[in-house]
Amino acid sequence: MEALSTGFCAAALVQSLAPNEVEAWQQQWPQPTLQVVDIQRYPPVPAASCGPSRFYVAVSDSESVAWVVVPPCTTLEDSVAAFEIEVGCCVTLLSHALVTAPNGLNVIVALQVKYSNNTFRLLGQPTCAKALFPLSAQSLLHRQDTDAKAHRAVVTSPQRPSHSIAIRDFMEAPQRALGNWCVTARVVWKGRAYPLNSHMSRFNGSSDTRCGVAGGSPRFVFRCLLVDEHSDAMVAVFFGGETLGERVRLHGCYRLAQGMVKWGSGENGAPIELQFVEKSIEEELTADDIRRMFPFHASVLVGEVAQQLRSVLVVIETAQVGGYVSVVGTVVAVQSSTQITTKRGRVWRSVVTLANSTDDSAAMRGSSGPFVEVTLWGEVAETVEPALGECWVFHPCVVQLFQHRKTLSSLASTMAVKLVPREGGGKHAALATAPPRWDGEGGGADAAPATGSADEAVHNPQVPQKNMQLVLDLEEASPTLPVLTRVQEVVPPLLDWFCTECNQTQRHVVTAGNTATGFPTACAHCRATQLCPTLHLCVWLSDGLCAGLAAFHGFAAESLLEASPAEVARCVEREASLAAEMCDRLVGLPVLVWLLPCGVVDGFDAPQFTVTNCKRIPYISGCHTLGSAIDTLASTIDGMHGGAADFSV
Repeated sequence: MEALSTGFCAAALVQSLAPNEVEAWQQQWPQPTLQVVDIQRYPPVPAASCGPSRFYVAVSDSESVAWVVVPPCTTLEDSVAAFEIEVGCCVTLLSHALVTAPNGLNVIVALQVKYSNNTFRLLGQPTCAKALFPLSAQSLLHRQDTDAKAHRAVVTSPQRPSHSIAIRDFMEAPQRALGNWCVTARVVWKGRAYPLNSHMSRFNGSSDTRCGVAGGSPRFVFRCLLVDEHSDAMVAVFFGGETLGERVRLHGCYRLAQGMVKWGSGENGAPIELQFVEKSIEEELTADDIRRMFPFHASVLVGEVAQQLRSVLVVIETAQVGGYVSVVGTVVAVQSSTQITTKRGRVWRSVVTLANSTDDSAAMRGSSGPFVEVTLWGEVAETVEPALGECWVFHPCVVQLFQHRKTLSSLASTMAVKLVPREGGGKHAALATAPPRWDGEGGGADAAPATGSADEAVHNPQVPQKNMQLVLDLEEASPTLPVLTRVQEVVPPLLDWFCTECNQTQRHVVTAGNTATGFPTACAHCRATQLCPTLHLCVWLSDGLCAGLAAFHGFAAESLLEASPAEVARCVEREASLAAEMCDRLVGLPVLVWLLPCGVVDGFDAPQFTVTNCKRIPYISGCHTLGSAIDTLASTIDGMHGGAADFSV
């Protein structure tokens, strides 16, 4: 897709299309490919005298530049607003029209396009008249000049190197996760790759002007478990093309940078996972002496995965049949893998019996302690070979009932890993059943309780200090600087419905006095029944003085609701009143939000902000964030009045 249609932009600027010339023009330029070099919105603040605000996209054919107008109220406009089409992407105009501007030159109206999932550096050396193309400072042409200056400066000032970080630092010293960090670890478990639910096919617009977008090369996501030299392990998620799955190999050692930490919303604020892309792999370690530094098995699981682990006793007593649970225990019996016939054909099956890890007497199946059988299927049964006395983690499994006994069954995404004690006779890492505790002495974020049973969560009252950089005014927030707000109101509905056949999105229907009716059974455009729920929330946020309407979608919406679109849809379908209860429970909730202004003046017509990231503030650990906000406010008042601010009650 990087092969640009050279000459198209210059021809499109001056081409005069009479009705009998349209077909010849389309034959000369069938589906031209261009690179996005700038995206602007005009007017920045919508006004009645100027009409609706539109996106104007500057595109390059490697030699010259032309303007592409994005029709308003279309799916293409939504894709640009949601940063699916960014500066540096390559787009192919599947269908377009030329409109003559008052200055006699043409602009291109995009009707249907497809775009690449990746961004590229400036292709070619396009030239443009500054009077015709007043590009912004974020355009690729300006970036090229900036990069050239930076490249010349590298000779005298080298780039700041990445600082190395251990996995335990994400728990004990989260401030080290700021900046340009890197982590070095071994892949001890790798899950299967799944295609991302990207817009791979054509969208049609929602107005009279039909507009479409389509994704480029397919992208995939897969999960891994990384173990560093301290035997601490954490889940990592990789996003990229098909080649990324080949580069990241089981038992391979890598230095990873340019990653992102996904933080949990629980009281501990534990990290859920690390997220990496293709360019995150800085180096694969191949030297034998270096590879020997990294163990093949984990001793301690770090983060929210450890919080989700349950002992065998807890699973037996509290797990709900049909639900999902993660278990850790000592292997006391193994039935080797065999092939059995099922509705899906011949599949591998094995059974592992687990006992409580703290039950030292559980040396054989006939012991009196609690036991649970874990049935492994398919690839999990083929690759996993537990031995008696070993400690294993299965995350997650589905709870089933067989002959009045609770059993567990693996899923296609189940992570099965062995935990081993640390060298030197330390605490047995298999006791990773309680939520991780904070340890101010620098020890690992060990999920094992120090004393007592494995089901007693021991928490150190000492909590690490987290210095928060935030603002207290909605207008001062940005995609990189959060604002501390409180939810005032959630405007129903919570869901949109996406058709996998025609790729149209339709809003969830809301009737007066009812926030949960109107589940569509078929697409309103093509009548297909393949509909998928997506979260799209409009929320009134208050900073204490002012309020604004913000749009939550994607990961930000899932973080606010703490649920996936499928979970929300199931709950609402099961009981209609749950949608209203979800909205009511969010009222008053303090949240940190990273905002992108939409240029809307009146928030009653459309959202004023788009939330790029959201983090719920638990009431216990939230006092640290609130304290940081008070310190910020105190220093502001101190600077205004020249004296100390008094916040005493």
